Amino acid sequence: MVVGIYGGAFDPVHNGHLALVNELLSSGVCSRIKLIPAAHSPLKNKASASQDDRLNMLKLAVDSNSFVEIDELEINRSGVSWTIETIRTLTENSPQITFKLIIGQDNLDSFDKWKNYEEILDMVDLIVIPRGDGDMVVPEYLSDKCQVLEGFSMPQSSSKIRKAISCGAVVKDDLPASVFAYIRENNLYSTAEQIPGD
Repeated sequence: MVVGIYGGAFDPVHNGHLALVNELLSSGVCSRIKLIPAAHSPLKNKASASQDDRLNMLKLAVDSNSFVEIDELEINRSGVSWTIETIRTLTENSPQITFKLIIGQDNLDSFDKWKNYEEILDMVDLIVIPRGDGDMVVPEYLSDKCQVLEGFSMPQSSSKIRKAISCGAVVKDDLPASVFAYIRENNLYSTAEQIPGD
């Protein structure tokens, strides 16, 4: 069994995340997907929504998909969410499973800056998701460890969605309906009383 490790802030989870999950499952690249919301990414600013809100939105988005699991191990561990620690835990707890780490194209140039990146590559291969913004160049040291998900790109960005909401823009088409409703009800990412509904 191949399980894709898909980590991130998911701040908020959006339709691009869900389209990627569906593509990985339907194409047979992964048998299952493990979504792992970060407590705090070492390479990003603090998340805008609380851990509880990000978890609630993920649960709403995934709903009852039995091939997708939300794993709270990084949130439960707290502190900086180092990928190497997560992979060590997963591989030690489930040695019979083949794990693959899902990363975006934008991470390729900085992957050698990740903590213990060589150990990560010893334990897992990478699935790289194109961003649709130019040709992808895979560094030579990753060439044997990368599987590029050809024909798929994710133009959506959580940071762009947060910024759009804060400016009062409509983001309904970028989010699952349940997540959009949750953001409105809880006034997330907006300084206004309520984000636009249509």
